[in-house]
Amino acid sequence: MPLYRCHFLNARDHVEAHEEIDAGSLIDAIERANMMLDHRGQHEAVEIWDGNRWIYRARRDRKLLAKSTTWPDNEQHGAPEKAA
Repeated sequence: MPLYRCHFLNARDHVEAHEEIDAGSLIDAIERANMMLDHRGQHEAVEIWDGNRWIYRARRDRKLLAKSTTWPDNEQHGAPEKAA
């Protein structure tokens, strides 16, 4: 199994902690890293590294961004107005 290193970052993007995980795939590593971030309220972001290669980064607010598929107020975000 591949060994990935997770770096947990603070609000200033400084590494505060790290953990090595074995994962069957990159997708598994991402899911585990996101779950770990959810349980570590003191950290703002997680990065996944494969050796010296950076491969993934997520901030704590990733779920809010992923769920937001439409803007509630079109004018506020510069979306085109509907033709009258």
